[in-house]
Amino acid sequence: MPFPSRPRGRLARAAATAATAAATAVLVCGTLLGTAPPAAGHGKGPGAEPGAEPGAEPGAGPGSGDRRVAVAMVNFRDGALRDPAGLERTLTDRYFGKDRSLDAYYRTVSRGAARFVPAGSDPVAGPLDLPVRGAGCDNRAWARETRRLLAERGVTERDYDHLSIVFPARAAHCDWSGLATVGGGTSWLPDDLSPDALVHEFGHNLGLAHQTRADCSGGALRACRTTGDTGGTSPMGGGGASAGLAAPEMRHTGWLRGARLARAAGGDSGTYALRPLHGRGRGAHALEVALGGGASVLMEVRAPAAGLDRNVSGLFAYRVRGGAHARAEMIDTGSGGLLHPGDTLTSGTTRLTVMRTAAASAAVRVDRAPENQAPENRAAPGDGLAGTGADPDSTLPLALGGGALLAAGAGAVTYATRRHGARLR
Repeated sequence: MPFPSRPRGRLARAAATAATAAATAVLVCGTLLGTAPPAAGHGKGPGAEPGAEPGAEPGAGPGSGDRRVAVAMVNFRDGALRDPAGLERTLTDRYFGKDRSLDAYYRTVSRGAARFVPAGSDPVAGPLDLPVRGAGCDNRAWARETRRLLAERGVTERDYDHLSIVFPARAAHCDWSGLATVGGGTSWLPDDLSPDALVHEFGHNLGLAHQTRADCSGGALRACRTTGDTGGTSPMGGGGASAGLAAPEMRHTGWLRGARLARAAGGDSGTYALRPLHGRGRGAHALEVALGGGASVLMEVRAPAAGLDRNVSGLFAYRVRGGAHARAEMIDTGSGGLLHPGDTLTSGTTRLTVMRTAAASAAVRVDRAPENQAPENRAAPGDGLAGTGADPDSTLPLALGGGALLAAGAGAVTYATRRHGARLR
């Protein structure tokens, strides 16, 4: 059923393509099955904070507030939803329910700062009969026709921040379990969508890339090598909806701020005690160490808290380049990303030493050596962190299984998640 408008408030291998001069470039992890239109609400989502210094306090969280979601069930010329009434009930619960829903997840992880709410009085619209085929998975055409049919019913792009298109999987046979624009507002999900896929794809809408891992054997950050493996500590890295967002992702959305984030600026040294990232209580829940040039290392303790991180625990670190927290990589010194007492991370004149780890706490020592006593051999001038043979703005690693993501120009970016049953891996 259509929903009435309400007043405006606000992976196999990767390939990339540009459709026409007017089309928006897309980035797909998995098989490229179509190009994406400019996303609804594009530009409203958080950016990648290019050039931001780690010590700068973000403003009001760009991922915060009421985010209006238009959920649209659609049929194709070559296939229709089998049980629209039942699916409508399922989708209402999956997107807006009190437990294990999109809204419940992001309310919890943002500590109430973000709310995903229906864009109209009816939470789910449709089914809308699109005059296009599902075969071929032309998500661009699906989005265009969905917007047109919604507009005919008085629901324009001004009435929602996110458009989530739910289609009959058996008609389309797409090689992905979810698709979303990065930093835009559009997502495409099959009618057998899982909570993991839903949370993951809306993470892309918030500007988050896939969470990947960098091999930093010995802890020398300037010798790190991007592996393409997933991090596993976030739904953006295969951790599913039971995992909270990682510290860099929380930083990007503006949900890790104030006293919860300890900062070691350019010349700061000292020992920092950390509490679980998603836990309660006073004190620092993450540490960001500035390395210069917008580069930093973010460290976090993960332990079960607030219904999150049931399968994630330990001390982890991430490298951030150019202030782009949304594309941070997990640092793996040889233990799958876990850090242990005595482990060190070094970059130029900065050394980080793990002093202590426990079930729900850790202590990290930050030392800054004089320029002529650097703890490691100096490399060529740069951002303080190793490159991986390519500009990080044009080449990104896959988080969902090998390969690389190749960008084609500027504009909204679209990620597809390869189908692996009901769970993202």
